Amino acid sequence: MKVYQIIVGPLETNCYIVVYPERSRGEQGRRAVIVDPGDDAEKIIKVAEENDLRPKGILLTHAHFDHVGALEEIKNHFQIKLMSPSTSEVDGLEIIKTPGHTPDGVCLVNEKEGVIFSGDTLFKNSIGRTDFPGGDYEQIKKSLAKIMKYPDHFKVYPGHGPGTTIGEERKTNPFLK
Repeated sequence: MKVYQIIVGPLETNCYIVVYPERSRGEQGRRAVIVDPGDDAEKIIKVAEENDLRPKGILLTHAHFDHVGALEEIKNHFQIKLMSPSTSEVDGLEIIKTPGHTPDGVCLVNEKEGVIFSGDTLFKNSIGRTDFPGGDYEQIKKSLAKIMKYPDHFKVYPGHGPGTTIGEERKTNPFLK
């Protein structure tokens, strides 16, 4: 698995293109899914096309504007669909419900690769805001407990800011104390 990070929009949202390197016979490009196309569709398209990627769907960690702004343009350009968060697994990404920042929040986990796409649930040394409509601090605490069950070596790809690991957050994140 290879992960391309593209920082998009005025809130510097992390959009990810997750690539699965195997190809089927006769298939053009490497299979990929796009996570949180928040803005700047042209940047996302450029990364995909320059790297011979063939997105087959889009996944969202939640529906805030800064994570969905380029959704329609990306769908139309690649002729792909938004994949349902109710799907239990998509190309090795298990979808874990993690409400708190929003009622519809999810994290995407690939246990084999040791990665978590945490959206706005968990950041490096912080957590997602719960003061927006639909936010709930008690719910996000329960969601964080789900995430912290994973091993220390798991890489965390958050919705904003730099990446981290479960182990680093277990040691340094003041919201997890």
